[in-house]
Amino acid sequence: MLGLPECKTRFSRRNDDTLGAILVHYLAGRERRFVTTHSQRIAPRQLRLCLWILTCLPIWAFGEAAVAQSSAASPAALTVAQDLAADANILRQSRIPMVILYSQADCAWCERARREFLVPMANEPGAAQRVMLRQVDLDRDTPLKDFAGRATTHRAFARAHKARFTPTLMFYGPDGGQLAEPIIGFRLADFYGTYIERSIDEGLILLRGKKS
Repeated sequence: MLGLPECKTRFSRRNDDTLGAILVHYLAGRERRFVTTHSQRIAPRQLRLCLWILTCLPIWAFGEAAVAQSSAASPAALTVAQDLAADANILRQSRIPMVILYSQADCAWCERARREFLVPMANEPGAAQRVMLRQVDLDRDTPLKDFAGRATTHRAFARAHKARFTPTLMFYGPDGGQLAEPIIGFRLADFYGTYIERSIDEGLILLRGKKS
């Protein structure tokens, strides 16, 4: 809470500067009243200062709350798969694996996997030379081209690859073949990142013939 002192209203001024004012200010869900009676004397300059402070503080408080709410509500995002055949060309040229997160709406463990591991991994310097990350939503009919360029949907693609639970991570090569065992569910947070890195390394060994 803001530990602001109450606005003082007793100022020395001529009688014709006497004002009567009632200012109501809501701050952080609590009503604060700054009241002066007709028997109190208020210098116009100090009154204007009080009014300016009372005007600005609600805007500041609202802005801070809006930013905090926006940050809390904004989920971490991965690139949603659209054309796996085009992605496969990049995989082939760079000899890197693709990690697909199979996700669905209202999956708290999926959000945690994205926020704590996958999105930070995708944003690491040099990540594009090591791995490509995509997301497939098994509860959506979003249009998708599979590794062979055939038209399908996220739901149908997930079903074809036997992704029934979320979160599930699968590791693919350029031809759509799996390079490592899927990681099903969100395992212990202390080791989840290690599991992912190990599976990526397995894929790199298969694609490049040596550990990266």
